[in-house]
Amino acid sequence: RRNPRRHRVLGGGWVTTDEIGLPPFMEDLPPTARLCWRFLDDADRPATTHELAVWCRTSQRVVRKALVDLDEEGLAERTGQTEGGRPRWRRTGPE
Repeated sequence: RRNPRRHRVLGGGWVTTDEIGLPPFMEDLPPTARLCWRFLDDADRPATTHELAVWCRTSQRVVRKALVDLDEEGLAERTGQTEGGRPRWRRTGPE
């Protein structure tokens, strides 16, 4: 089990993994994957990698890797594309 880590979020604040309120099945995922899952869980619509990167305050490359990790675990999936061709992602999996 990984120790709770601090994550920088939009607005310049810091939160720990415990403060994000993640379920136990997320403990073995990398920190960025946890943040992306939380964002997708709270979002009212599918999100692009750009939106996730801005919220997580990290690069789109790191977000894409996190989304691949979530997809492999069955916790996120691609749901189509924007008009500009950017893929959209939504949360799936256990509640």
